[in-house]
Amino acid sequence: MWKWMLNKSLQRELSTPSFIALILLIFVGQLSAGTNSEIAPTNATATPDRNGDGAVDLFIVASGANANARLSLDLVPNGGAGNRRNDGVVSGEVSGRGTTIAIEVFATGVTTPLIGMQIVFDFDASLLTFSKAENSAFSFAIPQGTTGTSFASGAAVTLPSSGFLARAEFTTSADVTGREFSIGISMVTLSESLSSSDEITTTNRIAFNTTPPPPPFSLSLDGDDAAGDQAVTTLDVSPGSVATIQVFGTGIRQATGISARFEYDSAQVTYEGFDAGVLLPNARVLSLPSSNPTAIEISLVSFGTRATAYSGLVGSIRFRTMSAFSGTTLRLVHADLGRGTQSERVAFADAHITLQPAAPTPDFNGDGQVDFADFLLFTAQFGLRRGDAGFDVRFDLDSDDTIGFGDFLIFGSAFGQGGS
Repeated sequence: MWKWMLNKSLQRELSTPSFIALILLIFVGQLSAGTNSEIAPTNATATPDRNGDGAVDLFIVASGANANARLSLDLVPNGGAGNRRNDGVVSGEVSGRGTTIAIEVFATGVTTPLIGMQIVFDFDASLLTFSKAENSAFSFAIPQGTTGTSFASGAAVTLPSSGFLARAEFTTSADVTGREFSIGISMVTLSESLSSSDEITTTNRIAFNTTPPPPPFSLSLDGDDAAGDQAVTTLDVSPGSVATIQVFGTGIRQATGISARFEYDSAQVTYEGFDAGVLLPNARVLSLPSSNPTAIEISLVSFGTRATAYSGLVGSIRFRTMSAFSGTTLRLVHADLGRGTQSERVAFADAHITLQPAAPTPDFNGDGQVDFADFLLFTAQFGLRRGDAGFDVRFDLDSDDTIGFGDFLIFGSAFGQGGS
């Protein structure tokens, strides 16, 4: 058919823009209907009769100028007129029957003017009806059935800087209240000339009435034991004292169990215990030391109940510093979340808390006063050096590795005062 029209036009010496557009529509219509054509991206050339229908097929080979172009969709809020600017709206809420949905189509990477294009939309025909599409930059638009539309122009058109291609309208043909569905594009053909076309890909779909996915499962550490996650990663700790580290979780909803592996320097700290938070109801704590003495596996199992919150305090892990404590880093290596029979694992590259020695205080027993009880503790350490049996760095107030007269002067100046 197209060959006959082309021959007739040549005989009449017709090369008007309307004829160019007509030929383009014939090509595009044949490609859309799947007759007399085999499709592969880009430049159009006449080839033998591949499908055996007695006509020369239109075969497209991959070498077009716009083969790397990309398409994206932008939802127009409330089915409005739109602004021909890609605002990145890719989801929305729609209800009822007979509701108008408007979508704007944009292209990036189009390097040449176009004489036409074809867009084939992908949607659920039981829920939506394709109403119309328009683009004032092209001379006319002809809907193609219920799935797509063709645009043609008699002269080459340069796309605007925004990449705006078209505005399409759909109407809900059923009550879509609370029903999830989406609109996408299955094929876009851009035509630079009668002999050169490109099929390009779509980078997104528009989703409707979708429930936002929960945040991904993860754990975080906080060295501040106050309520809430302050994300404190450095904690001052005195030798022989307990450091409490809070463990917070996200994406926990519906969880029945959580386990986490912590690694530490056993020459600096020892594991003291884990206190479960309220995020996982009725949780029992299982502490499983690994074969490596510098690691501990903490497991929380909730029997008969599931977590109802997405995020919150999983619990608090406690470590006691050694008497010769000089600083260390505690690391959360990985964690597992159980939801019924399903399990999720997340690995952590840099989830840690750094414990560093707190400034020495003469309040050795931590009762808030520097008094005779502290003096008795101090005299028991007087004269010891680092490396001696029983040496406790807490009493080395001047940090010279010896508990001597300098430390006694510091202690004496604080005697009778409140501890700090």
